[in-house]
Parts: sequence; C-alpha cells; structure tokens
Amino acid sequence: MVEITLHSRYVSPVILSAALTELVGEYTVELNQNVYTIRSEKDFNMVDLLQSCERVSPRVEALQKLAREREREREMERKRERVREKEKKEKEKEKEKEKEKEKEKEKEEAMLGGADG
Repeated sequence: MVEITLHSRYVSPVILSAALTELVGEYTVELNQNVYTIRSEKDFNMVDLLQSCERVSPRVEALQKLAREREREREMERKRERVREKEKKEKEKEKEKEKEKEKEKEKEEAMLGGADG
C-alpha cells in the first residue's frame, strides 16, 4: 500500500479526485488540517499526480489570454509597418525613375537644341 501526503493548497478536492481516478483507480483520501493523506494499493508517482493536478488560476488564464491578444496586435502592427515601408520604397523608386526620365529628356532636348544651333 502506498501512502502519500499532500498539502491542500496544491490542489482542490475535485481536481485531486479526477487525477487519482485517472492514475490509480481505487484510492482513499483523508483531509486533516489542510493535508491530504492519500492511500492506494497501486503504486503511483507523486510527480505524475502533481502534473495531473496542475491548474491555472482564472486570473493567470485571463492574463495569458490578454498577453496573447496583445502579441497578436503587435504582430499585426509590425505587418502594417512593413507594408507601409514597402509602399514608401516603391514610391521613392517611382520618383527616381521619373527624375531619370526627365534628365534623359533634358539631355535629348539639349542634344537636339545643340544640333539645330
């Protein structure tokens, strides 16, 4: 028979019951001054039990959700910024091409004007 003690601050009775049922099947639990005493015929690992009992508090869960939403917003803003930068570069290239065309026209006009004169 295996006997393990566990403080109640680590797990609620409902979660403990579900985890123990999953791990060992049949068991007995006594709660005395905030300490569970767990007895079972089947051997089980305390680490496995604690991992099965891990729970995320609603506050932590809400904070995690908020953090994920903010990260998505930041990623969308980064994408928008990259698009703006790309558009800006394209406009600058277009302006440079227009300036080059104007210079070519001026050269042609100068050459034609010099040939006429």
